Formats: sequence, structure tokens, C-alpha cells
Amino acid sequence: MREINGGITAPEGFKATGVRCGLKEKNLDLALIYSGSPAVAWGM
Repeated sequence: MREINGGITAPEGFKATGVRCGLKEKNLDLALIYSGSPAVAWGM
């Protein structure tokens, strides 16, 4: 595993967004991360 600088969408094929679904009173409270190809593993 290696760290890639530039944020969560720096690697090709990844998309991400934040949404407000009501868990917190203010601000975004859920992150959605999408990989355009099959992922072998992930971690948070």
C-alpha cells in the first residue's frame, strides 16, 4: 500500500461527494466514495 497525495479522488477512477442526511444539525455528515472499477480492499 502507498499513500497518494491530492485527496480521495486523486487516483484515477474514483469519485466522491459529501451529503447532509440529518445525522448532524449542521454541515455534511456522510461521505460517498465510488470506484469505477472493482476494488480489492478499502479502509477508513
